[in-house]
Amino acid sequence: LASCGEDRTVKIWMLTQGDHFLTEGLPSDISKSKPENISLVCVGHLGGPDESSPFQKATRSIAWNLDGRSLAVACFDSNVSILDLVSIPASSSSATARNQANETSYEPRMKLHVSAVLSGHESEVKSVAFSSSGRYLATCSRDKSVWVWDGDLDGGSSSDFECSAVLA
Repeated sequence: LASCGEDRTVKIWMLTQGDHFLTEGLPSDISKSKPENISLVCVGHLGGPDESSPFQKATRSIAWNLDGRSLAVACFDSNVSILDLVSIPASSSSATARNQANETSYEPRMKLHVSAVLSGHESEVKSVAFSSSGRYLATCSRDKSVWVWDGDLDGGSSSDFECSAVLA
């Protein structure tokens, strides 16, 4: 799960049950589990008001690519950022650490970095969506245009995007 917002932060979340990450989704016997045993935990973030953020203004919308390793972020600065995710190996056998308030906190497990910034819209970008193949990205803006980006240029990396159409 990924989220974004006015604080110029993109966060990656994972489900946990007790001290364990649920990498395959919710357990089949969820009805037998106590709700307090299952929670969402932030395992990686990029940006924010307290650190250098690649986003100049609020982030509005976010979409995962089909590959599950990259996502697009719509921003009020009229740009779209393509973020790549990299897993960080756990530094210990336990995924948790206890803080002074005896709450569970988790070490970051994902690192995000900006691999591309797509610019061209004249106003804030409101929404982003990948095609079902993952090759194309559609972006729409308050400038009343939809841009279609081709992200599969000769099998290149996620940083290779080219605008293939503008609908106004």
